[in-house]
Amino acid sequence: MTTNWTTFQIDAVLRRLAHRQLGLVTVAQAEQAGLGRWVLERRREAGALAPMFADVMRLTSVPTTPQHRYLGAALAIPGDVVSATSAAVVHGMPVRPPH
Repeated sequence: MTTNWTTFQIDAVLRRLAHRQLGLVTVAQAEQAGLGRWVLERRREAGALAPMFADVMRLTSVPTTPQHRYLGAALAIPGDVVSATSAAVVHGMPVRPPH
C-alpha cells in the first residue's frame, strides 16, 4: 500500500512502469505495483498524469505523440497487441497516410 509513500516515491514507481511504454501506465500495472486508484487520481489532480483511454494514463512530463494513441488504445484492452501499421507507428517508423 502507498499509505506512507512520498510523492517522489510514487512518481518514481510511475516512471518505472511507464518507461518502456512511451510514458503510459495502466491502472492495473499501478495497482500491481502497490499504487491504489486514489493515488492515481491524486497525481492526476496534481497534473502529473493525464487520462488517455479507459484505465490508461500518460505521464504529463512526456509530450503527446501519435504513438500514444495507438499504444494507449492497445493498453486499454488487456491482452491486446499492436501489429502491422499500428506497430510501425508505435515504433516511429515512417508510414504513408491511407489513400
